Amino acid sequence: MSAMADQRLITSEPGRDRQEADSSGVDITLIRWFLSLTPAQRLDYLQNHNDAILAIRARNARH
Repeated sequence: MSAMADQRLITSEPGRDRQEADSSGVDITLIRWFLSLTPAQRLDYLQNHNDAILAIRARNARH
């Protein structure tokens, strides 16, 4: 788990946005967390996920 994800888990308040999330089906806390990041942090987070997807695809292509 990344340091950013760890921090999100530590600082989140369980159930705080439950009503909003339940009514629309969207995790509002996740949106707020992502928007709290700087643009550079967002790019870094997304690049890490992209790298992981590419690595998985490369492993699957070999099998």
